[in-house]
Order: sequence, then structure tokens, then C-alpha cells
Amino acid sequence: MKYFWLHVVTVLFFLLGHYSFSQPLTEKPQKIVLKKYNGVFITPLFSYAPETRLAYGASLIAYFRTDKNDSVGRPSVLHPFIGHTQNHQSFNENQFLLFFKKEKYYCYGDLSFFNFPYRFYGVGNDNPRTYHENYHARFFRVRISMLRRVVKRLYAGIKINFDQYTISHVVHGGQLDRNSPSGIVGRYGGINSGIGPMLLYDSRDNIFSSTKGSFIELASVFNSKFTGSNYKYQFFSLDARKFKSFLGKNVLALQGYFNFINGNVPFYQLALMGGARRMRGYYEGRYRDKNIALVQAEYRSPFFWRIGFAAFGGLGIVYHSRSEINSNNIKPSYGAGLRFRLDRREKLNLRFDIALGYKSVGYYFILNEAF
Repeated sequence: MKYFWLHVVTVLFFLLGHYSFSQPLTEKPQKIVLKKYNGVFITPLFSYAPETRLAYGASLIAYFRTDKNDSVGRPSVLHPFIGHTQNHQSFNENQFLLFFKKEKYYCYGDLSFFNFPYRFYGVGNDNPRTYHENYHARFFRVRISMLRRVVKRLYAGIKINFDQYTISHVVHGGQLDRNSPSGIVGRYGGINSGIGPMLLYDSRDNIFSSTKGSFIELASVFNSKFTGSNYKYQFFSLDARKFKSFLGKNVLALQGYFNFINGNVPFYQLALMGGARRMRGYYEGRYRDKNIALVQAEYRSPFFWRIGFAAFGGLGIVYHSRSEINSNNIKPSYGAGLRFRLDRREKLNLRFDIALGYKSVGYYFILNEAF
């Protein structure tokens, strides 16, 4: 861990210069009074990709308060979604966020199963743009963060990760072929099981669409034979977000995300760039390596009725060592989208984003903001 903060400082300086969050962590958050209110929304889920053809399914989000006498706390959330594809692949993801005892206890994570094709573009930044190989992964995933409040808005606890991977249908002679001399760690699949400490500071006014406050999560998870893992490695992650309202109901959202890994980590547990939440516009895993650093900014504004508008941009880099941090390896991400407010009281949005990356594009139709 001795290089953890050196990594953070080096990448922040290179990407952001004098960028900083505009309000200190010691700022006293305002109490937001909410009415007791529960809700359930179901929306269709669809996408298209060459490796799956049409993917379809349903997404549900349910929110509620665990304490019937609590009228000021933020709601707990259950967010399962399930889908199938024309190529007979399936996925079931169950995300949750739970508050207990007027937010004294805080638990979040997901329990998921995937039977799905993926693309492997190689590790690092130097693989040809047209190169990729397909493989099939069948795995069960558990992510659980359990926290207890230390002082107001500051929590401490543990993070538990578990994955059981089966890799199949690899390209004969490719990097993931078991007989290949590539030396890619993880091509045999296996169990990844880890546990570690974490700290969380959360002063957001709303968990669905924040307009002010901060979210800062610092975690370290250790995987070894003592935790039941087939691989020995550890990762350190920092997820820092800041939300600021201005000119009425306009919102500026900022995020810095850093993930650093040491040890014998399988390729499917490397830090990934892309997807619907971090660095939109890239296939998730288009770039992967032991370290990732990225910053994102998003402008959100109401338009009319329940319709809103968003514009966003970001810079990110994956790298194996600090010597690879240079302008040639930094990737851009930018785009815009529309928001439809499903619930005005809880500020729950359905979003449609179009995002561009370096010679790539992504379309996203999903519940909740990216961050």
C-alpha cells in the first residue's frame, strides 16, 4: 500500500492540474425532510451488440424505508434486472442499498449471475484497434459492503467480494487459449474471494439524483488462499464524487475514480474502462490493466415537465506502471442524453445517453444516473 497515495497524486496532477472538490468534507450537511413514501417501477431493458444480437428483459426498482417511524432518512433500494438474448445467453443482476436504524447501518452491493459472451481486447493500451477475441463466461458474483456510522455521515466497515468463473468457447490459438504461450492469468477461470476494510463519507441529499453533497469511498480487498481464493492479489480503490447546484435547479456532478491492483490478478478482475457508468462510449473492458484512473464531469438541467437534459465528458487511463502515464494513453469520453423523471419526490430518473470515445460509440437506456 505504500505506493497507493503516490499513484493517486501522480495521476491527479497529470490529468487535472489544479482540479479540486469545491467544498470540504467537514461541511455540515443540511437535513433533508422526506415524506414517508414507497414506490416500484418496472421498465423494459433492451440492447443490441454483435456478440449477442438483440438482448431484452426487464428492470425493476423498488424503494422503501426500513423504519416505519423514520420520515427523514433516505430510502432503501432493491434493483433487480433480468435479461436474455437471441444467442441464448442470460443474466440476472440484483443490486441493493439498505439503511437501518435511521442510517446508523448502511449496506449495499449486488448478487448476480451471468451466462454471457464477452470480448477480450488484450491487456494495456497497445493492442491494435481492430483486434479482439470472443470468449464465454459463466459466473456467480457477490459484492457486499457492510458499514456502521462512526460520526455523522462517516462510516467504517468491511467489503466482501466473491466470484466463481468458468471460461469457455475461447478462440483457438488466441491469448485465452489454455495452450497459448501468452501467459494471461485467469484463462482457466476459478474462484476469487476477498475481504478488506473500507471507509465511506456520504453527505448526498439524494441517492438517485444528487444535487449537493459528497460521496467518497476508500476500500482495500485482499484475495488469498486464506480467504478461499485461487488467486493472490489485493486492490485499493477510491471513488470520490461531488455534487453542486447552481442557477436554480442546474447541477454539476464530478467524479474521480482510481483502482490499483497488486499481485497475480486474473484478466477478468483487472481494472476495466468503459460501460454505462464510467467512461461511457467504450465497450466495458475495451481497455484493462492493473491500474485505472479517470475523472468525469456531468451537467444536468431540467428542460420541461418531467424531461431533463445532461451533457458529460471525461478522461481516463489504464496502465501497468507510472511510466505509462502519458498523453498518448489517455482516452476521452463525451456525450449527451435525456432524462425522464419517473418519480418527482424521490428524483428517480430513466436515462438515455449517447456517448463517444476514441473511435467508438455507446448507447445507454437505463434507470438511474451514471454516478
